[in-house]
Amino acid sequence: MKTHSRQRKRQVSRPTRGYQDHLFDSELEAAISMVLKDRVTPLGGHHHGQVELAIKYLGKDGAPRWYVPDWQVAGHPKVLIEAKARIDARSRNHLKAAREQGYQIGVVFPNQRASELPLFPKAELSMGGWLEVHGIPYVTSPEQSLELLNNLIFTDTKTEAI
Repeated sequence: MKTHSRQRKRQVSRPTRGYQDHLFDSELEAAISMVLKDRVTPLGGHHHGQVELAIKYLGKDGAPRWYVPDWQVAGHPKVLIEAKARIDARSRNHLKAAREQGYQIGVVFPNQRASELPLFPKAELSMGGWLEVHGIPYVTSPEQSLELLNNLIFTDTKTEAI
């Protein structure tokens, strides 16, 4: 009897929602863009044109890795916003690399429940808890993303003044 091996298909990100001539990877990203409008520049996902910002860092194996954030705040090149429904190991590496290189970064979750989910199965630390430990501000809905943006700008301006 022949057994069939089933390989998991690699999940390929596909644009799902368009807004202002930009295709986004998720409805969460599109909703955040609608709230932030002209205050941010889309960087990640299925944008049109050349990548404007890619943060380079070394992985645990010593190989170079690249992180392209979702948005950069207009007028504040070191302020970034990321949409996340789940913060996996890859996302944690990206966020840490951005912070280590002097970027202010904030995360927008789709809802409160997402921020309360465990970091990984059986973990005691939640995704929101991990962000708090690493000093990364977050909000729990796209509607709150403007508040997050204002807090990040204030923090960025405060650090520039010092």
